[in-house]
Amino acid sequence: MSTQTSTIEASVDITSSTSDTTMNVTTFTTETIMGMSTIPFNETDEYNITINESTSTELYTTTFIPEICSPDIFNGIDVIDRNASMFIAIITYNCSLISSSDLFIFINETEIDNCNITEQFSNNTINIICNNIENNAGRNWTFTIGSKDSQNQIFLNETFTVTLEPLSLQLFANISITVDENLTSAFIHIPNCHDITNLQYLIFRCNSSDISNNTLSNDCTYTCLNLIPGSNYTASFVRLPIPIADKGENDDNNTFEEETLTEIYIT
Repeated sequence: MSTQTSTIEASVDITSSTSDTTMNVTTFTTETIMGMSTIPFNETDEYNITINESTSTELYTTTFIPEICSPDIFNGIDVIDRNASMFIAIITYNCSLISSSDLFIFINETEIDNCNITEQFSNNTINIICNNIENNAGRNWTFTIGSKDSQNQIFLNETFTVTLEPLSLQLFANISITVDENLTSAFIHIPNCHDITNLQYLIFRCNSSDISNNTLSNDCTYTCLNLIPGSNYTASFVRLPIPIADKGENDDNNTFEEETLTEIYIT
């Protein structure tokens, strides 16, 4: 037995009764069995079709609202390890579940590839590791966490600042002192001082009684004046305390402590 169904647009006049609904159909769907139509195909005739009300179907529309996620302002960013070119940090979000694949780190609207984001054991916490950060020792490094396309969550872009550790004066600094021929002044040079931290935190004192906070010049030099010929001096290269931007005022260890490197010279 072969069955063929033909569909024709229909205009329907519906009248209701207590048990069934009767529709007056001017055009309709016909079913053909063995080449014979079960209902005569005539668009001008009127046919009565009975539909039981108990078989009616109700349609529901469900609207899905994505979860909005932002960092927990009370926890902020927790840097658990750092040096002059890398850091490891934990960030807690205020949403129920986080997929690290939905997040990326960018600077000046450009995604960077030296940071990695993974989920922590806690469902709403992420772990960030950033390596090979160049020319930022003792400085603030600012970045933004944003989201890629996610159907389930909306991550609000959030900017963070982490202060990297300055270079140690004991390990990386060298004081070069050249006394002038008249023995009353000395030329000071600290090679590559910019690698240590910002110049505002680097000062030079010409002797042990010098309590000034004179910073180095842009070319990492300084000049000691009014020296007495035939005298011994103990010069000091000082890195002042550096505030840590990712810690609050009331947090412990919220600065990198002051460090001093001394050098004895004779006029």
